[in-house]
Amino acid sequence: MTIYTYDGTFTGFLSVVFAIYETKKIPSAIVCGDEYQTDFFSETAIVETDEEKAERVEQRLLHHLGRDGFSRILSAFSCGANPEKKGMIIFNFIRLVLKFGGNVCEMYNLHQVSDFNTLVHKTDKEAHYMQGFLRFRVTNDGTLVAEYAPDNDITHFLTHYFSHRNAESRFVIRDTAREVYGLYNGSEWTLVSDDVRLAKIFDDLVYSEDEFVFRDLWQQYYDTVSIASRKNERLRTQFMPRRYWKYLTEIVI
Repeated sequence: MTIYTYDGTFTGFLSVVFAIYETKKIPSAIVCGDEYQTDFFSETAIVETDEEKAERVEQRLLHHLGRDGFSRILSAFSCGANPEKKGMIIFNFIRLVLKFGGNVCEMYNLHQVSDFNTLVHKTDKEAHYMQGFLRFRVTNDGTLVAEYAPDNDITHFLTHYFSHRNAESRFVIRDTAREVYGLYNGSEWTLVSDDVRLAKIFDDLVYSEDEFVFRDLWQQYYDTVSIASRKNERLRTQFMPRRYWKYLTEIVI
């Protein structure tokens, strides 16, 4: 049995899939190098990220699943749950796809499919939440900025979504849990990780005067429309999880 390690990127993971089929060594685990712990009973294979090999795997999966189906694999990979098992869950699903084709997506009785769908659901649910919960602020130069700390690595989904919704506005989305930044310049978007310069810019942000006015108005509106006698904190936290409150303009903690 072999433990495969990689650099933690999606391209790196697809490179692992290629390596498994190339070497025909059965994996016992697929983990990011930072999460790896020595196992006395398994061989370790360190897989270098290879964009060409990853592209070949991607094209094969696109052939079987189409663009929407392939995006589900990216959603599963972006899930923050079960990091020690996630790699094998996704690989087991991919192995079924490569063996039987895209029809396996409808084989809900198989645990490989249900485990995979659980990862996809967790990621997609939070991405959908954050499309409504993410709060942008306006800086002096007109750039929109937003910070949040999601459970899952969903900044690429949100950056793509808001690049269409706010197509004419420059913006930056910061995932404070992972130090990942989604940047959109008005025409193209990209992701940047662990950028000290961007972190420093966020620490020294200067907001426009209108930002403070609209922030106060939004808080007043939120307080005004609420009905004190009908407060239901349990229902409120069900629809607006408390872990997101820190970054919501209308809620003063």
